[in-house]
Parts: sequence; structure tokens; C-alpha cells
Amino acid sequence: MFHAYCDESGHERRDEHVFLAGFLGHTKQWNLVRKKWEEAGGGQGFHTTSVLRNPKRAEARLARLASVPVFCGLRPIIGGVRMSDYWDLVKGTQYEKRAKGWCTALYPLVLETLLYIPKNERVEFIFEEQNEYRPFADCVMKAISQYPDERLCNADGLTKLAKWNFVPKKRAILNQPADYLAFAMMSFFRDPQGDAARLTKPILECIGNFPVVGEIFSRQKIRMILAAMPALRELRM
Repeated sequence: MFHAYCDESGHERRDEHVFLAGFLGHTKQWNLVRKKWEEAGGGQGFHTTSVLRNPKRAEARLARLASVPVFCGLRPIIGGVRMSDYWDLVKGTQYEKRAKGWCTALYPLVLETLLYIPKNERVEFIFEEQNEYRPFADCVMKAISQYPDERLCNADGLTKLAKWNFVPKKRAILNQPADYLAFAMMSFFRDPQGDAARLTKPILECIGNFPVVGEIFSRQKIRMILAAMPALRELRM
């Protein structure tokens, strides 16, 4: 069983990219992550935005933390989208509430992960608690788990998506590397020359030598996907 600990960044801005990101690994790898992460300065109360309030101290701390996930053998996973690329297609429709950036970025994150893992494996996704998006996320995950595609199933015909959970922030220590990665991606796409992008750059450099699972939807692709939905086609006729 794989476990994918994930977090988001950027959901509050409709005109900018939203990222869901995280890392994929087995229990033994995650146990090592917990140990090494705390040794490097992570642990209880860590959050990237709070660390960046003191840039001088943040630089060394984030540099130490950046190498932990890759050192422990985890695979980075990413889903990204810019809401302004498609919001005109869903505004005022039945899809509006469940087409928020958080939920839309969930699709490439989960689908590409399921395609990546081998046939003899299944995966559990663990997200930090999200009261606003959880009802819609549950719908998305359930739909993916029931989608009739053999590539998303294991050798026994079961969906590779074993389960998904949301954990309270105080218990989300293993989601902290995901918070760091998602914030780094958001910072780079919003302002690659800014201080936040510079300080979080180490984690992007660390994962740069490894294949990243997932996709950042282009404007053309997300509009093509949404345009194929029958209900949206009918609304525009």
C-alpha cells in the first residue's frame, strides 16, 4: 500500500495558479521521513508561510528540510490549474461549486498517481483538513474510484484508489513536506524572482532530478476538458 500525503497552496486567488502537491511512498519510507523531518527543523506547528515570516532564519531551515523527502525515497506528485483559465465556462452552472481550483487540481494529482503506481499496488491519499472542499473532494474521489478504466485498477480488478482521508492540522505532520512543495510551486508560478520563490527554491531543485508524477493543466487543456461536458455544451447552445 502506498500513502500519498498532500496539501494545497493558492486556493484563495481565482486569478492565479492553485496547486495540490505531495509525496508518495510506503509506510517504512514515511516513518523515516517523520524522523528526518523533525531532525531538520520540521514537526509540530511547522507551516511554510509562518516560517517565511523570519527570512533570515527560514533560509537555512528550508534548505535542510528540502532534501528530506527525496532522501527518504519519496516520489513527488503535483496537480495544478489556474482558475481564470476556465472560470467563465463554469460560472453560474451546476459545476461552479465543485470546479474550484482545489477540486480541479485534484484530478491530475490523483489520476496520474493511479496511472503511475504498479498493478500490484493501491494507494491511500491523506489531505490536511479542508471543511470547504471536503464534500466536493469526496465526490471527485468517489467518481475516480468508480471510473471504468483498467489502467486505474490493480491486477485483481480493484480500483488502485484504496481510500482517502482528511486529518486535522495538529496531526498533519507528514503533510508538512507537501505544504512546502505546494507553496514552492505556487511561489515560482506567481513570482519566480520574488523572495518566497527564492527561499523555497531548494525543494524544487531537490525534486528536479526525479520524475514528477502529475500535471499542471494548461489553459487549452482545461478548457477542452470542460467543453466536453454535455451539460456545459447544452448551456452554451
